[in-house]
Amino acid sequence: MRIKYLLGLLFCFAWTMPLFSQTISGTVNTYAGVNAIAGNAFTVTSSAGFAVGDLVLVIQMKGASITQTNSPAYGDITGYGNAGNYEFNTVGSIAGNVITLACNLTNAYDIPGRVQLVRVPQYTNVTVTGTLTAQDWNGTTGGVLAIDVSNTLTLNANIDVSNRGFRGGTVGAGGFNCAHSTYFSPTNQGGTKGEAIANAIAGQETARGKLANGGGGSNAGNCGAGGGSNFGTGGLGAPFTAAAEPAPFREWVEQPLPWSMDGFSWEVAEAEASATTARPAPPGAMAAES
Repeated sequence: MRIKYLLGLLFCFAWTMPLFSQTISGTVNTYAGVNAIAGNAFTVTSSAGFAVGDLVLVIQMKGASITQTNSPAYGDITGYGNAGNYEFNTVGSIAGNVITLACNLTNAYDIPGRVQLVRVPQYTNVTVTGTLTAQDWNGTTGGVLAIDVSNTLTLNANIDVSNRGFRGGTVGAGGFNCAHSTYFSPTNQGGTKGEAIANAIAGQETARGKLANGGGGSNAGNCGAGGGSNFGTGGLGAPFTAAAEPAPFREWVEQPLPWSMDGFSWEVAEAEASATTARPAPPGAMAAES
């Protein structure tokens, strides 16, 4: 009788054990922008998709400060502030769009730094069957992928959040200005800087200076001058005239062309070009075999 009872318990226990992994793919997180924080209470853009007991990630996306002088030092990080602060917590209660967390916060957060609340799904065993990714960062939420697996995570597909984070710069709509070489300018004077852990400064959104870890934009003339993200000051870009180029390049540009351009087709000119008068290859170029 005892053996039968023991076998019965073992059978019930085995039956309740998860026999198969859950499968996931795509975007599994829910995101909410944070408008205000009072103690453990978060006023969010929407509480839809969150429930009491959920594991959540609190994370601040921005908040660093930078040098703002119109010089090569523009965009240097002078302090990180609360940028990058994060922690896990549990939803204690929800009232409208106010989500109150069950535990006290351990880090400081400030709203201008773009704080978001991310619901983190929890699994015992889970298999990734299709590309696992994050919502695109939209300036308020996204750009973060987080899951909690207590036992086994099986990857039968990729985890890929490429191009889901901070956004690149945009094309400027202003006019051409060949003398424009500043490190920052208003939005109508060049291409914008890449997004970064520092907020863009109003009136300083464009031109070649970097923005913390965001790449520099372009100036209103001689484009292509952007400084490297978190490093480098940027150049003057591609000069508008050949006269500004080094001598070897000017010599190549100033050679007479043995052809002319008509619309979108090239027409070979009816002129004989001897080896002594043929246009040289551009500096550093490899001549093609005929």
